[in-house]
Amino acid sequence: MRYRSVAVAIAIFLGATIGDARDTLKGVPYDFGGQGRQAPPPFDVRFADVTKESGIDFKHESSPTPQKYLIETMGGGVAVLDFDNDGWLDVFFTNGAPLSAPMAADARPLKSDRFANRLYRNNHDGTFADVTRAARVDGVGTGGYGMGVAIGDYDNDGFDDVYVTAYDRNTLYRNDGHGHFADVTARAGVAAGGWSVSAAFFDYDNDGSLDLIVTRYVEWSFARDDYCGARRPGYREYCHRHHRWPHIANTTQVLTTRVWFLSGIWRNRGIWCWR
Repeated sequence: MRYRSVAVAIAIFLGATIGDARDTLKGVPYDFGGQGRQAPPPFDVRFADVTKESGIDFKHESSPTPQKYLIETMGGGVAVLDFDNDGWLDVFFTNGAPLSAPMAADARPLKSDRFANRLYRNNHDGTFADVTRAARVDGVGTGGYGMGVAIGDYDNDGFDDVYVTAYDRNTLYRNDGHGHFADVTARAGVAAGGWSVSAAFFDYDNDGSLDLIVTRYVEWSFARDDYCGARRPGYREYCHRHHRWPHIANTTQVLTTRVWFLSGIWRNRGIWCWR
């Protein structure tokens, strides 16, 4: 009986408290239980498509083929960076590479002009200028089938460098501070290979030099491309996301820099580290 009295007293107290609170909060946009809820003021922010006026005319090229290669289904990456340190953000796009049907088992896709990466410099007036060729980041003749891009000042010279992931070969472009980049992939030892997708610069060992983590997708090649769809002409399909790929490459690479050079390698449960 005592507990029932206590419970009743608590209920009366809470009822009175909530009632007082409701009286106190009259006129406030939100109240208890959603009763009398007033709509918040409209969030009057709008976006306008200014692509045409900006001068950014990039078009991603995927090079679709009747073979339905898995890499054809992937879009490219984009990064905003201030590569010339003028205080205005510039834009970098990765692109695919030409494919044929069929590709040789050991083929390595190489970029042509149509499939070049693109770098647009901010003109400070809402427009951009295509400076790809002058900056030497098109990847023509060398870059693989582009996927992602990471930005970081890996050599601590005050200028953003660019790392492009791709199928077959990744590329590290060093910014010289004068509007140009140099392909230093081989010197830095960060080509990686295989099918790299995403990457990020970070200082995982707190030594003041940016390190690089690279994630991969699946263990795939033109020789190991699975067939999906009916086995008759014209009925091949892209393998959907529920397809069980037998060659999953659950590998992540951590590349640690010492300003320029990477030396040594070990593999630990799918994590590769260069020191």
